[in-house]
Parts: sequence; structure tokens; C-alpha cells
Amino acid sequence: MMMDVIFNRMQLPNRMVLFVFFTVLFYMFLAFVIYATENVWVYPFLDWSQGPRTAIWYFVVAILVVVIYFIMVGIHLLRDWIARKLGKLDQSDRVSIKSEANIASTA
Repeated sequence: MMMDVIFNRMQLPNRMVLFVFFTVLFYMFLAFVIYATENVWVYPFLDWSQGPRTAIWYFVVAILVVVIYFIMVGIHLLRDWIARKLGKLDQSDRVSIKSEANIASTA
């Protein structure tokens, strides 16, 4: 995964966290579907018979997904900063990074 971050020029806009978050919600919904059809939980921590501990797990997983996404955004920004310091970015890349930073700061 780190090789992808280092060698590609993909940028992660902040609004894409919603796509990642809804993908995880959809996956949790599918876990309920699997339980309804197979009567087996995909992961033991999803089992609602464990009481309030399960609700905490759902909340923790949702928070972790968002936090890890923004950690990856930070890693991408660090990669771009290092590339700028080493002179590896051309002028068009600098413009797109600045415009992305302006969009992120206004969102």
C-alpha cells in the first residue's frame, strides 16, 4: 500500500470520506443480511446479544474509518510536501495541490 502512495499521484479530497463511510455502512448492512439468512455473524463483535458493548464497537469502527481516512490524507499531503522540497513536482502539480488545499480549507 505504501508503494502506491509513494509512486502514484492520486489525491484524496476530503469529501471522499463520505464514500468510504457509506461503504462501511453498506458492509455492516450486509452483515445483518448474512445474519438474517445464515444466522451467523460475520464478525463476533457485531453480535447484538452482547449488549451495549456491541453498540460501542459499531461506533468505534465508524470513528476509526474516518480517522484512518484522514491519516491517509495526511500521508498524501506529506508525500506532496516532500516532492515539492525535492523539486519533483512541476508547476501544474503545484497548482492542483494549492487548489485542493483551498477547496479543503473552505469545506
